[in-house]
Amino acid sequence: MFVFYFTQIALDIGFGTTWWLLKNTSSLIINGTMYLIRGPVVNEVDLLKHEIKLLKHDVDTLKIN
Repeated sequence: MFVFYFTQIALDIGFGTTWWLLKNTSSLIINGTMYLIRGPVVNEVDLLKHEIKLLKHDVDTLKIN
């Protein structure tokens, strides 16, 4: 009985560790490849912040003129 439970525990830990390593390694490879192809990911919030800065600059130039 002890051998059965010990084997189950060892297999569970072994398969869980293997799954975790494969999952994280594959996501690292995929994300690294996508970063090399596309460059850094720019999210929508950063784009909106940049657009707001440009609009503020336009408003300031209009006020001056």
